[in-house]
Amino acid sequence: MWLKQILDLPGNTAAGALFPNGTRLQDVLVDNTTSPQTITYEFEVIANGCINATTITAVVTVNPTPEMTITNNAPTLCPGASTDIQVSSVTANADENL
Repeated sequence: MWLKQILDLPGNTAAGALFPNGTRLQDVLVDNTTSPQTITYEFEVIANGCINATTITAVVTVNPTPEMTITNNAPTLCPGASTDIQVSSVTANADENL
């Protein structure tokens, strides 16, 4: 099996790599952006010096590591006063759960 083409993400296998039958492709992919990235693996089968023209595709979505910031707008409180803590994230689709 021959890996034809993939998007360049840290941790991916280089295009053109050859895999014997039964091999598992176990990349540890890293998304250094703030939104999900899609990587497309395209495979072609080679046997006895012949290449099957049919390409098999596998698409993987790699989510970023969530990032968040917390701003304490009221670090000092008097009795009965409310806290004012702001939670935000630059990561796409992030939920700020306390």
